[in-house]
Formats: sequence, C-alpha cells, structure tokens
Amino acid sequence: MPKRNSQPILIALIALLLATLACNLISEDSATSEKPLLTEDRPTVLILAPAAGTAYAVGSEITIHAVARDLGPGVARIEATIDIPGQPVILTQEAANSAGDARLEAILTWTAAGNQAYLVNVQAFRADGTASAIATTSIMIKPAPDILPPAVTPESSTSGGSEPAATEEVSGIPDFPPGIPGTVNTGTPVRQGPATSYQVVFEALPNEAVSVAGRSADSAWYAIEVGTGYGWILAAFVTVTGDTSTLPVVDAPQ
Repeated sequence: MPKRNSQPILIALIALLLATLACNLISEDSATSEKPLLTEDRPTVLILAPAAGTAYAVGSEITIHAVARDLGPGVARIEATIDIPGQPVILTQEAANSAGDARLEAILTWTAAGNQAYLVNVQAFRADGTASAIATTSIMIKPAPDILPPAVTPESSTSGGSEPAATEEVSGIPDFPPGIPGTVNTGTPVRQGPATSYQVVFEALPNEAVSVAGRSADSAWYAIEVGTGYGWILAAFVTVTGDTSTLPVVDAPQ
C-alpha cells in the first residue's frame, strides 16, 4: 500500500496556527484601523478620543480617553502630554495596583487654552519605567464661539388648510417651552449645529444632566440649553425623561 505524504497537511496546520496567534495579538480595545500589537517587551496604548483634528472652543473641557494593555508585569500609569511650547501640560492616570494592571483605562480632562493646534502624546509605563510607543492625536483650539439659539421651523397650519404667511420670520430668541430633562449616556461632543461638520463647543460627560429644548428635523440630534444659548448633541447619546414628540423642530444655524 503506497505511503501517504502528510507534509502538505502539516504545513497547512502550521500556517493556520500562526495566523491564529497573529490575530490574538491584536488589542481587543482598538477602535481604529491602526491596531497596535501586544508584545511582552513593553505595554501598548491606544487613544480612543479625541479624534485627530477635533476643534474645541477656548475654555471648553477636553476629554482625553486612552486605554493601555500589557502582557508583562502590567501598566502602572498612563501619561498624556499636551505639547504647548514652553509649558507642556502633563496629565497622569495611575493604576490602582502600584505594580501595574494588565489593562488600564485613562479619562483625563484639560480646559482648552490658547488659540492654535496642539499635539497630544500619550504613553503607557510599567512600574520599572518601561514605556510604550507614543500614540499621538491633534486638537485645534479656537476662540469661544457665540452660540446663538437656533430658529424654530414654522409648522404648517392644519386649520382650514391655510398656509403660513410667506413673510413670517422668527426673530430674537425662540420662545421654546421648558426643556425636557435628559441624561448623557456616554461622553460625547456638543456641537454648534446638528452635524459632525459643526465645531465642537465642549465635551458632555457621562451621566451629565442636560435640558433638551428642541430636535432636528430627523430627530437624530437634540438642541440642549448651554448658558443662554443652545448646543447640539446626538440623540442616541441622551436618555430623555419625557415625551420627545413635544419638542419643537429647530433649524440648523447658518
């Protein structure tokens, strides 16, 4: 009986094993296409927020969200450095275990200052000082915008089939009804208008209470009270206590 050659099968099994090992080295916490490899020689760190190029108003609170992992002794701290010339700002998150944790998450905040672009560099460290590669993102700080209340979209009249007057315009501050209470589910930007193309005014924090005063035409965004004006937040990130169908539809700022 001829002897079967098992070499092709063995090669295929080895290739499959190597591919599986390579996949397992990818961080499960990675939220971008640039997935750092986990190795035993040093920790890895990934910036989850802010996205590169995000713009903030002067005086707003910026949240830097990063996660680090280590296959070795553990991550002892995460450092975020805002590269301000001559006076860099260093923010630190220490692990509860001084020897280090296998996974460490950092949520660091900084009040935006200046009027320019900055680099944000983040590194993870073991207790012995072994550092990860530097993860970098960029932010843009701009003058605080004048947040004007959005205009209310006139609703068509249902009585007698009459049309609203063509010359009727909304002027001044819209007469919104009292806002409906809401709670932010997760940290998310509040913007000047109902689209991601609008400038970020500030970052809403998890469990932050807000007053929802209006909604976009497609109900995907809520207009929330910000001081004497209004900002926009994605409706999916807010839990509202009340009937959202009573909220007026408001136009996006021009």
